[in-house]
Amino acid sequence: MLLAVVTLSPLLDAQGIAPSSRRNKNSRIAPDVKHAARSITGREAMEHLRWLADDLREGRLAGSTGASDSAEYIAMRFEEIGVSPAGDNGSWFHNFTIPGRDGVRGSIEKGNRIRLMVSDKATREILLNFRQEFLPHPRSADVDVAAICAFMLDPLETWADRERDPVVGRFAVLPVEQKISDEDLELYCENLKARGAMGLMLVGESCRPSPSEVWPPEDAQDLFVLPVIRVHGAGIAKIWKISGRPLSSWKRQSSDEGAVVMGRPYVVMEVRRDGRDMSLGRNVVGRMPGTDPDLRDEYIVVGAHYDHVGRGKSPGLSRGGASGEIHNGADDNASGVAALLEVAEAYALNRLKTRRTLLFVAFDAEELGLYGSTAFVADGGFDSGSIAGMVNMDMISRNQKRVVKVGRRASDEPLGRIIYEMARLLELEIDETGMDAVLQRSDQAPFLKKGIPSVFFFGGFHEDYHKPTDDVEDVIPVKLQNVARLAFLTSWGLSQMPAQEDEESESADSDR
Repeated sequence: MLLAVVTLSPLLDAQGIAPSSRRNKNSRIAPDVKHAARSITGREAMEHLRWLADDLREGRLAGSTGASDSAEYIAMRFEEIGVSPAGDNGSWFHNFTIPGRDGVRGSIEKGNRIRLMVSDKATREILLNFRQEFLPHPRSADVDVAAICAFMLDPLETWADRERDPVVGRFAVLPVEQKISDEDLELYCENLKARGAMGLMLVGESCRPSPSEVWPPEDAQDLFVLPVIRVHGAGIAKIWKISGRPLSSWKRQSSDEGAVVMGRPYVVMEVRRDGRDMSLGRNVVGRMPGTDPDLRDEYIVVGAHYDHVGRGKSPGLSRGGASGEIHNGADDNASGVAALLEVAEAYALNRLKTRRTLLFVAFDAEELGLYGSTAFVADGGFDSGSIAGMVNMDMISRNQKRVVKVGRRASDEPLGRIIYEMARLLELEIDETGMDAVLQRSDQAPFLKKGIPSVFFFGGFHEDYHKPTDDVEDVIPVKLQNVARLAFLTSWGLSQMPAQEDEESESADSDR
């Protein structure tokens, strides 16, 4: 949640429970919807939460590698679940510029990465250490690409049948036993480029850079037509271990067959001579189409922000901890994203048919100023006038297990009736005490400004808020499960509401 200058103690102490709403006669839940709600579990949500709140994500500061990796993880999970991409140009991502970050670049080390995985679906990865285990060649081109590998002994070989050439669309892996001149490397790259390779990875101690080499070089000219990476030191063993075979085995096969597909590792390669552009923000957007011909062009947004405060170095973002200490943000807001993924899965795997279209959005740059949600409302590709409701989850896994703090406008009466009725079905208590003070501090705020009925589901403040101590061990899985189920049923209720004119007609009939 966006940090603001507030006194926390009244909010920490407030436990008033709002009076229960009268039962809505139209809110009976079908068995398949109840089954879908029960499919949301704290155990499964915790798997996502642990990944997002791992030290490897380094606090998920917007624009950082940790935030980028988290966005890719969410997109991968959306794809596995079965929702459709709804970002820019049919992708998973809605890109935007983070205000105040123009010209800001990250460190060279963070902008140049090699990640090894067993497949493109894997959630675990092996990192090669910049400089100690790999370094781009001084004439390497910048790149941000992922592919599996092809092993070779002769980079100048030719294949008559291009469609069967193992290097097409893959990284070429070349073991190096003696230094290679720039002239030869240039020829290798030109040949491999013509054959359709994505890059060249040199593996061996003979390609180790000299200790005095400066990277990136100030005077680099005539870049190669492909990115070229030099792997040395402990990185060599990592390559052959994840490939599943020793170097000698690959050599024997390649001696007989020429270039061969390795299958693994799946390599994610990032080469940025100027470091990562920290001004780039990315919302992750998935869609599940509605089925009612009259309402499917209206949208219900279910959202949660995935960014946090990184190492707490940005002014005003951290409330404690040593300088540079990782703030994992387990509750804030890995919990909300974990719930978002569980809600999306509940809809998709149970094949529920909603009248309105659902948008599942993981927002970026919330902690810096609600920039991701603001950008989405402004130019996310969906007219704000067609958004019929918004459900936001932020910090939902701490404090009392069966009490859910709710922020909303009192004037949004149909939304309020849905929330209270669904909470009654789940035997949860709704607490709206003090929520007006924080209603503008999370991603529902830009939607509210457009007059869109929106709800903020919140677990409450705690002493670890925006501190390095907001970690996995203090998360309460059943609290996470309870709020996720409430968010699911609330979004279901919003998606099934009759058209406004139908509701007004029913109300007029009941008044007669």
